[in-house]
Amino acid sequence: MARIFGEHGCDLITAMAGQTTPNSTPSYRRGFLTPLADRIRNEANMVTLVGGYLLGANEANTLLAAGRADLCMLEYPWPEPSAASTARPASSEREAEAHDGRQANRRGEKHLKQEARHGS
Repeated sequence: MARIFGEHGCDLITAMAGQTTPNSTPSYRRGFLTPLADRIRNEANMVTLVGGYLLGANEANTLLAAGRADLCMLEYPWPEPSAASTARPASSEREAEAHDGRQANRRGEKHLKQEARHGS
């Protein structure tokens, strides 16, 4: 299939797989999509992007140096479901920036109160 896409002008393939039927039980382990990207890259001679629960630069650099993929997508390590209710990451950059802005405002307000107390 990747060869056909390449013949029709496709420049990049992203390896994706898993959970295609309700009864499937995919194994979501670190780098689980790497074998697919490796096969597409080396058999179909296509540029590939791979993710599949890659968490760090060392994993990405190892895959790239071994010629198993051309690009790697690093993913955020999500908390276990039991901890999800208490430890959720920011859902967007905007939310993270808003949090940082609130923190900066609090620091600024604290500084102004200190100045007011000291008469500066």
